[in-house]
Amino acid sequence: MRPSERVHIAPLGFERDRVVEAAKQLKADRLILLEWGEGERPPFVEELYEDIEAAGIDREIRSCNIFDLYEVVRVTAREIQQHADDDVFVNIATGSKISAIGGMIACMVTDAVPYYVEPERYGEKDAQRVKPVSHGVKNIKELPAYPIDAPETQLIYVMEYIYRNGPVTKKELIDFGQGNGKSIPAGTPAEGLPFITDHEADSDRARYRLLETHVLEPLAEKGFIQTKEVGRRTDVDLTEEGENTLSAFRHLIET
Repeated sequence: MRPSERVHIAPLGFERDRVVEAAKQLKADRLILLEWGEGERPPFVEELYEDIEAAGIDREIRSCNIFDLYEVVRVTAREIQQHADDDVFVNIATGSKISAIGGMIACMVTDAVPYYVEPERYGEKDAQRVKPVSHGVKNIKELPAYPIDAPETQLIYVMEYIYRNGPVTKKELIDFGQGNGKSIPAGTPAEGLPFITDHEADSDRARYRLLETHVLEPLAEKGFIQTKEVGRRTDVDLTEEGENTLSAFRHLIET
């Protein structure tokens, strides 16, 4: 069994010292950079890589649009989950304002520690963005990450099923909850989902009631699904908010 590491996650915007010097001061073993495209890398990125290597810190790169809140949450939370046996820290000072919010949310639904890096000084305005926007590290502050609950796992399974097959009927959702129906890439628990397996339902009417109470009503209250009456059946589909939320939390059901 390998010893635990101090893993840092940092969105890569136009910062240098706030990325590398902070990781050095906090004795990082591994630094995961969230980069947002080959054409958008800061011109000093190679020097930043050299600084990381010179500090003896292992470097990894993950593709991530740091201006997309849900993508930042998804990528950051996934990396935190993959390092569940390590001590994970998230630098919220090095990317965009959106990536700072996304990093905080990812910490709130996990047990990672967010921190803010105060620079010694900010650089002059640089329209060409050829220099870092700040210099030095004056202070590093760990921030409180008040816990919030991610969507219930069975709801993520249901949203994934709707996303892959929608619009779907209530009957199809019940079949899926029983471990039957169409498969999804994440798979389905062989025993089915709790809204069925944790309750005794000896009739279709009872199963429909369980679906409404434990799945459809919670998803509708959050604005994640929409329903449409088509003849005698009800079709269920995801809203844009539902798709965004699924994107952020899909990692919870991925193996």
